[in-house]
Amino acid sequence: MSSSDEEEVEVEEDWRIAKLYGAADKATPESFSALLDELGTKSAVVQGGMMLDHHIARSHFVVMALLDADDGSLAECIEARRALLKAAVEGGGEGAGVALVSAMEAWVCTEVEEGEAREAAISSFNAALRALFEWDVVEEEDLRAWQADERAARLLQVTQVRMGQKVRANPLKVHCSYSVSAEGKFALLTCMCEFIFQFWQ
Repeated sequence: MSSSDEEEVEVEEDWRIAKLYGAADKATPESFSALLDELGTKSAVVQGGMMLDHHIARSHFVVMALLDADDGSLAECIEARRALLKAAVEGGGEGAGVALVSAMEAWVCTEVEEGEAREAAISSFNAALRALFEWDVVEEEDLRAWQADERAARLLQVTQVRMGQKVRANPLKVHCSYSVSAEGKFALLTCMCEFIFQFWQ
């Protein structure tokens, strides 16, 4: 394939992403969630193909509209957009939290520019999970559910092979806390109470 042919290949994105992106800066959490509901996910186009899973499509729209690798790390983007992200999850019903983390996983794997930027995003994914937890965007139960399902983002063309350096968490003994892992290192989020943990090699 020639370079000119490669330049012509462009993945189609759903028109709703642009609408959400345009509204994000001036939107309140309530108005952003309402806009998500209004736009819906019927005939959603995700990564160039039709997406029938409502939660995955909705979360993909949210992530693509609110996150920008040029704005800093994924954790920094989450902090900046935490109110809108939280509203999107709360308005999405059961399964929305897991779907949002899956969409972020896919964003790191497919949307962040290949090379150093993507490697950095992957290696700091645990910091992003910590931000989701600390800012009450995604509940601990949903984070644990995402971790337990290595194929959570399969509908977004993400596999463990493509994730490369990301290592899912092994169980830790904790009190009132949540733990995640990346590249074999464990990060622990505490709830301002005493905790006990052990490394799992």
